Amino acid sequence: MSGGSARSLGKGSPPPGPVPEGVIRVYSMRFCPFAERTRLVLNAKGIRHEVININLKNKPEWFFEKNPLGLVPVLENSQGQLIYESTITCEYLDEAYPGKKLLPDDPYEKARQKMIFELSSQIPTLLICFLRGQNKDDYSGQKEQLHKEFSKLEEVLTNKKTTFFGGKNISMVDYLIWPWFERLEAVELIEHEVININLKNKPEWYYTKHPFGQIPVLENSKHQLIYESVIACEYLDDAYPGRKLYPFDPYERARQKMLLELFYKVPHLTKECLVAFRCGRECTDLKLALRQEFCNLEEILGYQNTVFFGGDCISMIDYLFWPWFERLDVYGIADCVSHTPALRLWIAAMKQDPAVCALLIDKNIFLGFLNLYFQNNPDAFDYGLSC
Repeated sequence: MSGGSARSLGKGSPPPGPVPEGVIRVYSMRFCPFAERTRLVLNAKGIRHEVININLKNKPEWFFEKNPLGLVPVLENSQGQLIYESTITCEYLDEAYPGKKLLPDDPYEKARQKMIFELSSQIPTLLICFLRGQNKDDYSGQKEQLHKEFSKLEEVLTNKKTTFFGGKNISMVDYLIWPWFERLEAVELIEHEVININLKNKPEWYYTKHPFGQIPVLENSKHQLIYESVIACEYLDDAYPGRKLYPFDPYERARQKMLLELFYKVPHLTKECLVAFRCGRECTDLKLALRQEFCNLEEILGYQNTVFFGGDCISMIDYLFWPWFERLDVYGIADCVSHTPALRLWIAAMKQDPAVCALLIDKNIFLGFLNLYFQNNPDAFDYGLSC
């Protein structure tokens, strides 16, 4: 299963050799959602494969022999047979290879998955328009249309009363739809701009946004100001359409807030550990206290028997916890979760989330910021920026 991160081949590059026996080749592009469908199925079924990435802005001449339209994905087997179009490649893989079947054997259930897939057919076009910045004057209309398309899918899940579109377990239709949902964060359905504040040298006007000069602060087009991080997050979830991060059920919502109360010591302890570590002070007792707090969280995950604190899927409480766990390694206290296997699984799962991935900061940049910050250098806040 090699080559997924290999450099793409462009015009003038020599064609790859024959496909080895027992392996299937996929011509792909790392960021292409259509090609991702095929790669998802290859990995879900555990099929031995190699990936050849194609530069879609500068395609090799020989690639048009693989697909006359010059599009990815394309499958090529050791017999030289070529299969293209993402849904066709996925169905071929499911039929041609043994193991877990992603499409049902029952003809009606198989047709039903394909009908559900048709319900999502408008989503790729709408999201591509956003990504390419097309029809900016009609963003609100496009968003409204996108919300309608999502409502159709929501209705399907509500009627089925299942987690996945194919039923209780993930199946072909889920893999076919997923790549577009993975990219929602990049589309920025909540249009926003970011103003970074130098906390060592705050602008005078900023105190008109927050009386204590703290971040974060939200400001909307009506000049309404919302601050305190938890309040800001709840406001965004309430005020904007789309996927809800807090549960609708009042008890479940209250339960997430109670979990947040259990977490309240962690931010203070992580900060104290960082300060002690940076100042060369003993921090054994602080780390022991932090380990105990993590044991409490480990117990919750064990009791719930779920990957995430909100249940089977990531939700508001997970996002509210995450920033302190992202910093454990940078702060030099990652060993504080060495005794909590469920918590480590949660950390690994969070790192796969598109919203989390979009905001991850390189460790070396973070360390550079901390070095300047502890020197009271106001340049710390722009560390790592190229301009």
